Amino acid sequence: MAISIANPNHRNVLTKDEWIVVVPLIAILVTVSSQTGINKHLRYLLPAYPFAIIWISQAVRLAGAARPKLRKYGHTAMVACTAWAVSSSLWIYPHSMSYFNELAGGPRRGDQHLINSNIDWGQDLFYLRDELDKRGWRDVGMVYWGRFDPRLAGIEFDLPPRGPFEATSDARGRSRLLPKPGRYAISVNHIRGYAFLAPDGNGGLAMPRKDAYSYFQRWQPIATAGYSTRLYEISTTDVTELRQRLGFDNLPDLKIAINNNLSLDNSHATTVTAIANESAFLLGCADGSVKRFQLAEPMHQRQSATDGEANRQGVKLMPASTHSVAALASSPSGDRFVSGYANGDVFLATTETAREASSRIRLGTHDSRITAVAFSPDGTQVASASNDGIVQIWDTNGSGLSASIDCELTTTALGWVTSNQLLVGTGDWKTGRRGSIGRYDVTGQWLGDLENSRHLIIDLVATEDGRVIGRNHTGELSIWDGITGKKQFTLVGETSRQLSLSSDERWLAASVATGTIRIWELSTGDLVQQSKLLEHRIEEMAFVGTEPVLIAVDERGNTHEISITLDGTRPTQID
Repeated sequence: MAISIANPNHRNVLTKDEWIVVVPLIAILVTVSSQTGINKHLRYLLPAYPFAIIWISQAVRLAGAARPKLRKYGHTAMVACTAWAVSSSLWIYPHSMSYFNELAGGPRRGDQHLINSNIDWGQDLFYLRDELDKRGWRDVGMVYWGRFDPRLAGIEFDLPPRGPFEATSDARGRSRLLPKPGRYAISVNHIRGYAFLAPDGNGGLAMPRKDAYSYFQRWQPIATAGYSTRLYEISTTDVTELRQRLGFDNLPDLKIAINNNLSLDNSHATTVTAIANESAFLLGCADGSVKRFQLAEPMHQRQSATDGEANRQGVKLMPASTHSVAALASSPSGDRFVSGYANGDVFLATTETAREASSRIRLGTHDSRITAVAFSPDGTQVASASNDGIVQIWDTNGSGLSASIDCELTTTALGWVTSNQLLVGTGDWKTGRRGSIGRYDVTGQWLGDLENSRHLIIDLVATEDGRVIGRNHTGELSIWDGITGKKQFTLVGETSRQLSLSSDERWLAASVATGTIRIWELSTGDLVQQSKLLEHRIEEMAFVGTEPVLIAVDERGNTHEISITLDGTRPTQID
């Protein structure tokens, strides 16, 4: 344009040939710029580039016809601009998708102008893997842009906590969304607040809301993978300062120790439950036996991790059989337990004298594998659920079956809100899209479903004050008022599996497929701990005692002791 203005012989009227070039250029530009959704993507403008290049090329002819004093400078400028464009593009190769020239701030500042496919379309995954390997980072918090599962590239990850800027109506909700210390790899699209599907680290997809991860704009990345993914190492100090600026209390500091060599009679465990009011637990085994174990002194008080193992000799409460134990539950008083088996049998026994055959009562049976068992709060009734879609309610006085509920879908989880109201989690294992948490009275009468308890329900726990925590097949954890059925809020930390509630109901623990355990403070909804503790997937776990201690059973039947202590008021991240 400058050359054209400087040329006195330049025509102000376009020729027919020039119109042939200009009209398609303008048409494409106007179409792509319209508010149809495609205006987000520069690639739709690429068909206009050939017309623009042809139109701009006349600068060579115009430079030659310019005033003599400007001719030399015109040619020099054109050569310099061409060299600049070529070298600038080659400099960032092979990350050409993220290219912005230096006048726009370069590719590192391109997200200030455009996002989405203009910078990140998931193309830098292998560069991210190499960068993480170089730094020795494992099990990072990551938000990847795209549907491809980064685990297939060898990256183990979890979704980070969502940020405090996500829309929420109450202070507790904002507090539970605050970031946590750790190492993170975040797509620039999510940093800029764009909402899109993201792999959840467990083989599924999550849908973070708009601005869920925009809080990372407050910190400087320490590195990038290509120009599409930024790496952060967020310290406790960083998080504490942010919480203070936003007016929130510091997080409690949970210290974790783990004994991976817990020797329990070489039991191949399938399920575990705590014995109420005691520092003891029951272990269900693949051989059909049920064993009682007493906790040794707290791990942090021992001289070594194996001290106290003499106290870990189990007492066999149920003998071995041909069917494995599928579910266990202790009575509220701790004197009895109920066990469900792979063949559908349901037994009631006492925790002290069950070695005597007369102390075991066979309540009845289902047509398929037991999925869950639960005592009513007053201990007078037991509910059992199975893959056949039937829930049965038994009287513990031995009078037999008191009610039967046909849920149509597979019954997956049980919990009691009161002694007169039972919660039943159901779902369709084939699709994962059908399911709910239904409320029933002790006669089997349906009272309605919990609000928005959709999808296949995997696990649920109920508190003494009537709250219900449920986890669906997507890993989402939500809290309801079990009496009214109203949903209260959703906890942060997707892809959770099994749930366990501490005896004082302060802490909620959830396992993750990668061997990670998340711990929330239930009163605030704060995610206070997220640590990869085991090499294998956790299948079952239970808080035991008042210390508290988590007993976890992994997919290989090994049992692990995880000791948790509260120390100080600052948040921590255990690598």
